[in-house]
Amino acid sequence: MSGTWLARAVVFALSVALATGQNPPLLKLKSWDPPYYPPLARQARIQGQVHLEFFVNHLGEVASVNVLSGHPMLAPAATENVKTWRFEVPKDTAPADKRYETVISFELSNEDLGLPDGVNVQTVIESFNYVRVIAATPTIDGVQKHRCPSGKEKIPPVGRGGDDFIEMSRSGCFGTCPVYTVRIHANGIVDWNGRSFVTQKRKDSGNVGSSVARELLDRVSSSEFWELCESYARMITDSATTTFEVRIGDRKKTVSNYADSAPEFVEGLEYAVDEAADTHRWLHGDPREEPLSHIRRDGYGPKPGLTKLMKAAARADAKTVKTLLHEGEDPNAADSSGWTAVMYATTERCEHDGCMESPEAIDLLLAAGGNPNYSSPRGYTPLMAAAFDRRFEVVLVRAGADVNAQDAEGVSTLMILAAHAVTDAIKQALLAGANAKLKDARGRTALDYLLLAGCGRSPLRDPSLSDMSDSGDCEISAGDDNFQRSQRLLKEAMVKTR
Repeated sequence: MSGTWLARAVVFALSVALATGQNPPLLKLKSWDPPYYPPLARQARIQGQVHLEFFVNHLGEVASVNVLSGHPMLAPAATENVKTWRFEVPKDTAPADKRYETVISFELSNEDLGLPDGVNVQTVIESFNYVRVIAATPTIDGVQKHRCPSGKEKIPPVGRGGDDFIEMSRSGCFGTCPVYTVRIHANGIVDWNGRSFVTQKRKDSGNVGSSVARELLDRVSSSEFWELCESYARMITDSATTTFEVRIGDRKKTVSNYADSAPEFVEGLEYAVDEAADTHRWLHGDPREEPLSHIRRDGYGPKPGLTKLMKAAARADAKTVKTLLHEGEDPNAADSSGWTAVMYATTERCEHDGCMESPEAIDLLLAAGGNPNYSSPRGYTPLMAAAFDRRFEVVLVRAGADVNAQDAEGVSTLMILAAHAVTDAIKQALLAGANAKLKDARGRTALDYLLLAGCGRSPLRDPSLSDMSDSGDCEISAGDDNFQRSQRLLKEAMVKTR
């Protein structure tokens, strides 16, 4: 394919035609920004031509641009690019704006375009009237980069200012992704704005100290950050986006990361900001009062007191668990909520190739002295943690775990399983000796938990993740086979224990 790179263009001789029939002056293009293929249009595989008219003033600037025709997902990118065009005009040019036209064609190619790092599209100049913007056809797992820097844009800023800051925003997703914005200023002041699926759903502030803030600002003053593209995305629907806005001295930069598509540096930066600001307290409230339903996502941190061993256990990373135990990590150390590595290990037994029949990470922790009967300050146990993952962990019972332990509110493992109506796990718990007649602090049995959950009023629901109300009639679908089987099991168990 013949042509040249728009990103490297400096001067092009442009032949033009005036639509009114009068020849405008011939111009030379002095500069323009590289065009981009709109990410959403590329993901949707939208192609087409955008026909534009634009007016050039006597200074060689594009005074205005109008769309004559073109797809609405492509036209804004074409318009935005033409606005960056700057021309060299003859000295005797009249002050009146001159009208020109161009067509920008957006095309997707299945061929390997051989684009260098940081370049997203190939641009071919057929003539001034016709510009081709060519991008590779997206693949399912492919990452699309948008507006990657070049030249001086990649060079980190030198100076610092008192108004420097780093801001991180997380968007929603199809599920219960927390939506919030946190900004850390150079003086250490932290601004929080929680929106949904967080405990603190209003503005708040804190202070991490100028030294912590300075470490973060040093991180985004590096070439690794300034060489990042403006956005990264995959062809995945209903995922969350994390966006950074940074100001260092007189320069600003934005980086958007959709569906964890950006380089590892960005993921590390996300963790560092959450850790420095201790967003956990706003996301989940006082860790000492945190409900055990949070344990699965807490295992990925950051969270005060969360150790490497806990994080490895939460990921069912038996190899790392073994290494850390060999190095002397304490299997019974607790985080700020009072949760241990054994508890975290019960929340994830699945790896990339499927779920494990033998929870090796739990076996390793128990062999190293991990307590199967550990009870947190709120009375939570490893068996309860597994129940929130909708499973009954038999290996813990074999190691001596008390199947009928109750937390500070009187909730048992069986009640948790009943609230989730997991029939097979309920059956396992009953076979292991779970007492169906146990009552919580409000006098409710496991059967009551099942009935309440069946009509949308689960005693275990998390207010930060749900807007459900306790009011209203309870209507349980008689056709729910799993619910009916669980109800039958619990009723039979209560009769047997009379």
